[in-house]
Amino acid sequence: MTLSANAQTTIIPKLGVSIANIAFDPSNSDVKSKIGLQLGIAAEIGVNDMFAIQPELLFIQKGAKSKANSDASLNLSYLEIPVLAKVKFGSDAAKFYAIAGPSIGIAIGGTDKDASGSEDLKFGSDTGQFKRTDFGLQFGAGVNIKNFIIDVRYGLGLSNIINVPSGASGSLKNRAIGITVGYAFPLGK
Repeated sequence: MTLSANAQTTIIPKLGVSIANIAFDPSNSDVKSKIGLQLGIAAEIGVNDMFAIQPELLFIQKGAKSKANSDASLNLSYLEIPVLAKVKFGSDAAKFYAIAGPSIGIAIGGTDKDASGSEDLKFGSDTGQFKRTDFGLQFGAGVNIKNFIIDVRYGLGLSNIINVPSGASGSLKNRAIGITVGYAFPLGK
């Protein structure tokens, strides 16, 4: 495969919000989304004018809040590494794109909060403890206007993030909408 002479690499620092929730099985209608911080850096590696690979390193806050108890929330912080395929189209003035690909998240902390206080989550392999890793898929779209980037994507967690007793059913899976802005710094042409 030959690379286009116009393909280039860009570095994209980004900052935004995550609108996170947790999918419970069996279903739990008491949860609602919570707003968190999302920031990181991406490297868009051009294959040609229309296609690129975009690995990223992100800090993202996830979790959920209780509808019934406004003081109750589950708060998780992850370092997340998505590797995305990026298809670009449009003019040089406004380059639109679609992205999709797998991601791995590594939990770096979390709390379970209610009216009586906040407790740090325990991570490990024991029943009831949270798992450190979360595998998922991300897909979304965005626009690049004169190197200013607006990106919207959905993160679909595929892993059960909590250890359940053997023979028992039930799972918790992350879900998140990420909205970020960034600026693309070309590294040459």
